[in-house]
Amino acid sequence: MNEIEKHWTETKELIKKVDSKKIAKWLLEQGYFPEQYIFPPNFKIEKFELQENPYHKVPTKKGERDFTPKLNSSEVLNISYPKSELTDRIFGIYSPKAYHDIIWYIEKHWTQIRNHLFNKQNRIFSYSFPIPITSDNVGEIGTLRTGRMIYEYLELAEKDLLSESYKYKFLLKTDIKNFYPSIYTHSISWAIHSKEKIRDNNESNYRLVGNILDKLTQFGNDRKTNGIPIGPAISDLIAEIILAAVDRSFSKLVKKEDFIAARYKDDYFFLIKNEEQADKILKKLQGCFKEFNLFINEEKTVKYPLPDGLLRPWILRFNKTWFGLIKDEKSKIRFRDFFTMSQEIFQIDTDYPGTGIIDKFIAKLTDKEKNYSLKIDFSELKNKKQGIFRTYSILIHLSKRSKKSFPNVLGVIESIIRADKEFVSDKIKVLLIQEMESLNSILLKTDDEHKKLWWIYFVLTNNEVKKVIDIKPFYKSDSLFLKSFNKRKQKFFDELKEPILFINPDEDLTNPIAKCLNIFKKE
Repeated sequence: MNEIEKHWTETKELIKKVDSKKIAKWLLEQGYFPEQYIFPPNFKIEKFELQENPYHKVPTKKGERDFTPKLNSSEVLNISYPKSELTDRIFGIYSPKAYHDIIWYIEKHWTQIRNHLFNKQNRIFSYSFPIPITSDNVGEIGTLRTGRMIYEYLELAEKDLLSESYKYKFLLKTDIKNFYPSIYTHSISWAIHSKEKIRDNNESNYRLVGNILDKLTQFGNDRKTNGIPIGPAISDLIAEIILAAVDRSFSKLVKKEDFIAARYKDDYFFLIKNEEQADKILKKLQGCFKEFNLFINEEKTVKYPLPDGLLRPWILRFNKTWFGLIKDEKSKIRFRDFFTMSQEIFQIDTDYPGTGIIDKFIAKLTDKEKNYSLKIDFSELKNKKQGIFRTYSILIHLSKRSKKSFPNVLGVIESIIRADKEFVSDKIKVLLIQEMESLNSILLKTDDEHKKLWWIYFVLTNNEVKKVIDIKPFYKSDSLFLKSFNKRKQKFFDELKEPILFINPDEDLTNPIAKCLNIFKKE
């Protein structure tokens, strides 16, 4: 058994030991909102319990075939999140009723779904099971979400694939074009039960869980049969259900081929012997995609001579510069080292666009051992005000270079205005906050709802900023999320008393933004 199959097998054995009720509880409490860098921390779940019965009951008697969930149209609420300079990724959240019922039926049929996900016929092994399990606490669910998925990817790309790669000549990578928005909801039932069974007069047989999930996913998303929301953990689980069937279908076609294959979400990795094998694999994989109305992404289909494609050269370059400047990571970062490193970060980002280099750098600017206080040290500067304003300017430039880094940048700015007087004087803090009025004006004119939400949260949770910065003009908006800030209470999906999805934000010095954004934080 190779390292990749061993990892998949260990995941399968661990999930067997977790009770389905615990999985449902995690999906409800931790998986409802997208990962923590999308919405500010006050968008959080409270009092979301698995009910004894679903809100929408399916027909159970033989011959009863009508199931029309009573969900309002346009149920999914979306928010745009910057994917790159030119494109956004649209994240969404289900109505609580729809989300609850999808989980309710998954929990009821969990053994069947788990066996489908971990079918022994598969030769493509998934590293993207979306529920955080760990061998450190068998039978329980872990605390990491995004962080665990990153660990899984690194385990695949930089350990397991590398360990097995010496036996092969090429690495073949590909993925699915526009995956989540192109998922056909009927393919959920095809995946679990097979297309042949569903089309054998079983399209409306709601004793089949696949048909129930198909219908609830449609009606929870304005009755659309194409696309599922990006962000909720249940969407990640549905994606795994579909791709597990694709993987099994492909595996049946290549029983005699010598290769090792893994998948992380919709990214596929193949260790192969020769170039002819690459063409054969891509042709068969593309055919399996089409069975589920999915299509290969030709732009991201690449064949590398090994070991190329396994390592991340931007990380090597970052580490070389960082550890050349910073001898002790526990100590403060001198301003001049911060300045030198920031120039290198801009250059690495230019040479390797689309990586996480900027977020990686920003995360090092606060000290998680000291409640994410500022690590940049201005004590050697004759003109501290100039150094602090240069730091602020660099941070704003970083957020412009990587728009998705804006919340992380706010976390560092917050650490400056919350720093002890001996490091940053009150006078300089006042001047810096006054300077932020120009940023406030710029953000008011933008259409970027993601930035606006985080900016308003930043202002409301820092009392000294709130005294100076006027955010009332932001509330002249149709956004239900912005209206919630304005009214200081939940103004979206409020037909139920519970769950609670929005908490009125106030200053809390124990929970700075940088702490909330730490994806590797363990509670």
